Amino acid sequence: MNPLQAVALGESNADLVISGGDVLIPETGELSARDVAIKNERVAALPTDATPIIGENTTVLDATGQ
Repeated sequence: MNPLQAVALGESNADLVISGGDVLIPETGELSARDVAIKNERVAALPTDATPIIGENTTVLDATGQ
């Protein structure tokens, strides 16, 4: 399993989480309230709640209202 998959499956922590924003979902073309989880400078997951993959070394940025 690679590091991106581990984050997407909740088995590893993200390096960076941007929370509280709206994300364009490519499959639907719609905006959705999602967090963005980054691992090794790549998007690993777009969970509705990234809390389970936030560790003590994860940087969290709040995008609420941005």
